[in-house]
Amino acid sequence: MFQVEPILWLQEHGGSALRFAMEIVSWLGRSSGYAAALIVLAHVRSMRRGLALVLLMLASAVVIDGIKTTALLPRPEQVDDRVLGSAPALVARGGAPDPWSPLPTATIAATREATQGAVSTRDRGFPSGHVASATVFALGVHALLPWRGAGWFAALWIPLMALSRLTSGKHFVADVIGGLVIGVALAWLGTRIAHRVEARPLPSRLGRRVLLGIAGLAWIGAAAGIGSTPRMLGSLAGAVLGLAWLGGRAPLEAEGPGWRSSRAWLRAALAALIYGVGMQAAAPLAGLHGSLVDALAAGIPVMLALALPPFAGGGPKPPRSGNST
Repeated sequence: MFQVEPILWLQEHGGSALRFAMEIVSWLGRSSGYAAALIVLAHVRSMRRGLALVLLMLASAVVIDGIKTTALLPRPEQVDDRVLGSAPALVARGGAPDPWSPLPTATIAATREATQGAVSTRDRGFPSGHVASATVFALGVHALLPWRGAGWFAALWIPLMALSRLTSGKHFVADVIGGLVIGVALAWLGTRIAHRVEARPLPSRLGRRVLLGIAGLAWIGAAAGIGSTPRMLGSLAGAVLGLAWLGGRAPLEAEGPGWRSSRAWLRAALAALIYGVGMQAAAPLAGLHGSLVDALAAGIPVMLALALPPFAGGGPKPPRSGNST
């Protein structure tokens, strides 16, 4: 599971064309790609469930970040100089000797010492965050925002993401399997919670207080530097604050108008534009606390893009009173 041989075989027999294609898949599996997809799905399928899936993706990222920080295991490109990757090898031949053996203790110690000052999970391998996020997204869409091809999308997207992370030398087979298992568990738990909340909604005022409490706890954790990337907690705080703000000011329709609605696509385009501008505007603030930057980037676009009239959905208008002529 922690051998480099499967990765070397893929890189040798796949060629540059396969590696380029898999790099595109990995690039699409970044947070910005999922944000764009969720903006569209929320507007054409269901705003409430789209926002629930946004929160599930962010909460999953926090969990995965915590597991990476606890495990502190290296990537294949770091443990063998034969593996093609974007980072230099820290150990010459440090992979597992057979499929069922863990990484050698000397390999783990050497890579941990070399990456001791790392401030993010970028240098950490297990589990694969890309595979876990792809699993949560695909299964979450299938459960919360289904369309006719949602099942086929999940069956194609998750294996493609796993193959891309192996081919790029970023993850071992064990990392990919771990990401898949964690993603399935988080998607199952998150969608069950979403369905229960939808079936038994809290009173609006109490619901907003609960959301504010969650946002406060996430922000405290981010400010305290919990985890290797507090920005994940900052993003979660910002998105929850945006949802709490919307809950009292903008009606969120239970069902979207569908794929053929030009108005829904216009709203989605506006939301994507505001999201992109918000991310770019927050970039110069990177010198500040990372959690603050991501809270702004995640919260403000949610508040603006989904609540600005006349683009916020409010369902059908009530009939006018009085006699018709």
